[in-house]
Amino acid sequence: MIPVGVPLSCVIAVVEGQRARSDKQVRINQRQVIAQWAQASSMIASELLAGASPLVAVRHVADEMDGADDMEGQVARQLRTMVNHCAWLGAPCAPLSTWSCEPDQVGRQAIARAWLVSHRTGVPLAEVMQATAADLQAKLHHQERTEASLAGPRASTRVLMFLPLVGVAMGQSMGAGSIQFLLTTQLGGLLLLVGVVLEVIGLEWSRALMAKAVAV
Repeated sequence: MIPVGVPLSCVIAVVEGQRARSDKQVRINQRQVIAQWAQASSMIASELLAGASPLVAVRHVADEMDGADDMEGQVARQLRTMVNHCAWLGAPCAPLSTWSCEPDQVGRQAIARAWLVSHRTGVPLAEVMQATAADLQAKLHHQERTEASLAGPRASTRVLMFLPLVGVAMGQSMGAGSIQFLLTTQLGGLLLLVGVVLEVIGLEWSRALMAKAVAV
């Protein structure tokens, strides 16, 4: 009979592995989204400098970005939503004020704030959009530098994560029967479960520390 700790440990390990892959993809997607919004801001500024009105400029950029990859398509749809929620040319309405306060939507937040700043202060929207594009590029470069600097700590975390397996393998090679003990006895299954739980706690702690470093 397989100890109950063995299947539980397997489930926890699989879930944690899936979460690690998901977190990595989320970080990649965030950088891609910021890059697309920076491009959109720069394109809007170019349209405005060419003489287009704000509404027309945003529509042109949305049309140009639509039909490309999924990220650009999402930006295009949000730009169209932004345009459709404006009551008249260049006059933001309540939804833009809401979008300007969304901390988890960096690109859309920046565009909405730029439009609101221009509307309330009279600063040409083209200038504000150029500054917005530069700011988003700076955020992107900061994230890339931070990710590069965290490559070492993430590698160390992965190495430490596999050290218990090395210990089990060494015990097995020395004839201690580590694998049989962990997989076939109640005490071994319990110790396996405790070990997996402690490792997950360590990974979560490392993930929290790295998330704080990225947020700085």
